Amino acid sequence: MSDRRQPASGGYASGKRTRARIIAAALRVFGEHGYERASTRQIAASAGINTPAIQYYFGGKQGLHTACTRHVVGRMSMLLALPLVRAHAALRTAQPAAALDALCELLAAVVDGLADAGCESWSRYLTGLTQDGTGLFATMERLIAAATGQPADAQLTRLRTCILFGQVCALYESRAHTLTTLGWSHFDEQAVALIKLVVCEHTRGALASCLASPTPAERHPHGPSWAQPRG
Repeated sequence: MSDRRQPASGGYASGKRTRARIIAAALRVFGEHGYERASTRQIAASAGINTPAIQYYFGGKQGLHTACTRHVVGRMSMLLALPLVRAHAALRTAQPAAALDALCELLAAVVDGLADAGCESWSRYLTGLTQDGTGLFATMERLIAAATGQPADAQLTRLRTCILFGQVCALYESRAHTLTTLGWSHFDEQAVALIKLVVCEHTRGALASCLASPTPAERHPHGPSWAQPRG
């Protein structure tokens, strides 16, 4: 079903540019205030349109948020397409260094995508990109496994994947804190480049350490849980 609904009388000039302008404004407002606190009045003012236009084009706030979600997922899919191809090529080589390079490229694409999307918790919608064996999360698991020599379905591999992916998402989901701490007004090109540099450094450092010095849990994956007291 189309997002656009015809008004009972009159109407607004249709056009992709108008819809795109509203979505761009909504991404900013949802990103700054979150869904609950964002208002269609704020979004309309940011987009330079009348508030009823949101009802006309998207059926209301929920419909607009759904359109934003589709935009974010679509944009992320485009950004991830080439890095995913390169990741699968790296996995075929079975070389740890190639896997690590490909992992850093994937994470850099996620940084770019979330920066483009604004800063609401859009990362939760990336689950739509992770449901099959060639998706983002599954590919990251396989790359981490190849880089560390551990099984892709091992609990520690999956935990590392969650943590490395989470380091990127946390920056944007805690937007206000991140910007205040760093003295930035927004995530501009220089800020995004710095984020990608640090994410790559952390990723390489963490996995190189894992490969060089396996933990007791890795040496004995079926041994006592670290959550249990040691005798």
